[in-house]
Amino acid sequence: MAEDKTSDAGKVAVGAGLGAVAVLLATQRAKAQPGTDNEALLNLLAAIEETSQDILQKNADILAAVLEGLENIGKLLEQLPGGGVEKKSEVILFSRTVPAATGVRIFERPQFSARVTEVVIHWPLGCNGLVDVAVNRGSERVLPRYNYISLNNVTLAYKFGEGQDVDSGIDVWVDIANADAVWAHTITVTITLEER
Repeated sequence: MAEDKTSDAGKVAVGAGLGAVAVLLATQRAKAQPGTDNEALLNLLAAIEETSQDILQKNADILAAVLEGLENIGKLLEQLPGGGVEKKSEVILFSRTVPAATGVRIFERPQFSARVTEVVIHWPLGCNGLVDVAVNRGSERVLPRYNYISLNNVTLAYKFGEGQDVDSGIDVWVDIANADAVWAHTITVTITLEER
């Protein structure tokens, strides 16, 4: 036997509606005279009441099936990676004007254990391959794997599939070295992190 999953509130509302119709019909029957048009009308209303009860029961059955389906969808979502809950993400912006012939290291600590999903580095016009940039997590290099990247008038975007995890309490940081002996350069780096 199928379990009735209709909510108690739904059952009360359906019952109240049917009860009101039954009271209305009983009141009208008491006033009706046998063999009159009123009696025919009451018979029609009785048939409508019966049909209404059938429709309400079918709607209750449909509602129960929908609720069961939603419950099953919720269970399936819980089985997805991340439990069906949207993961937190964070974009950390590193932007610094680095004076001529100097370098800088900029550190940020993510708010949660995360995975680096994307790094975007912008070298403005005039860097002429003289400004080195490297992105790190803890003591490990993220980009490039070895050495530094030095470009001119370029925005480099690199997406990571996996393997760039940052544990809670570990910094991500950018190392910028300006080898230009004359000009300062502003370098912008964004690191996108996703909760793991």
